[in-house]
Amino acid sequence: MLKLNITLITSILLLLLMFSSFASVYAESSAYEILIVDGFTADSDEWDKVGDSPYLSYANDGDHIVISQVSSANDTWYTFENIDTLSKVFDNCSIRMYYDLSLMYDSTATQYVAVTVYIYVGNNYVDSITVSFQGTQSGDTGWLWTSWHTVAGVNSFDDVNNLRIQVIYETNASSSAYACVDCIQLRVGYTISKSWHLVETWHLTLQTKQAHLVESWHTILDLISFQQALLIGKGFLFLGILLICFSLFGVIKIHNSFSIFIFWIILFFIGIGLLIASGNVGVNI
Repeated sequence: MLKLNITLITSILLLLLMFSSFASVYAESSAYEILIVDGFTADSDEWDKVGDSPYLSYANDGDHIVISQVSSANDTWYTFENIDTLSKVFDNCSIRMYYDLSLMYDSTATQYVAVTVYIYVGNNYVDSITVSFQGTQSGDTGWLWTSWHTVAGVNSFDDVNNLRIQVIYETNASSSAYACVDCIQLRVGYTISKSWHLVETWHLTLQTKQAHLVESWHTILDLISFQQALLIGKGFLFLGILLICFSLFGVIKIHNSFSIFIFWIILFFIGIGLLIASGNVGVNI
């Protein structure tokens, strides 16, 4: 029967402490991501275009703008880039528009100009937003952002990734009015666990340390021959494995010497490191 010594018990306790500490930092934090227009299917293409597709993707760049003076002009469909869902829990989806509306001439009757964005998930209509400008005198709204409008009927990341919009212009002022739309954006809110941030940070730190370690090993290998590096790596690897096994199975008695056990583990990883650096992990040992 195997005899558990103080080193093995201490190792198990440390592992339990590590996992309990990891669980204790688990918490949810809020975040969001802005998605831009990334395509236009042109199922209906009735607005005039400025610049190149994808239209409506960026604001204030003097490009990717759509303009109309013809009532009922219809552009169908604009699509948005997808959102990466890894580690995220869906919260909400909002939409906003950057636009300019203008009445060009005075009139005795009230004139109006309006733009409506109809929102669909696949083929299912779910919501819309409308901006308008009206009056009897000429005037212009200037370039404005709408406030963020929470989209009803979008309840998951799948809905977001299947969302598309139709943009329609309406006016009673014939050619004496126009509308410009420069940008339409989605804002997707979600929650993400701090534990994921911790794992991501650990991963990046390990990558950096691994790169430094391999660079250091290659520097060492520049000073010694290939065969010497391979021989040293195998030696450290076997010595580390041998001493760890002796410790765990009670062949070597350890009394209050956990630091020695850690040193043996370090020897083991030095051997692995030398083999990785020399590019011979696959060599039979």
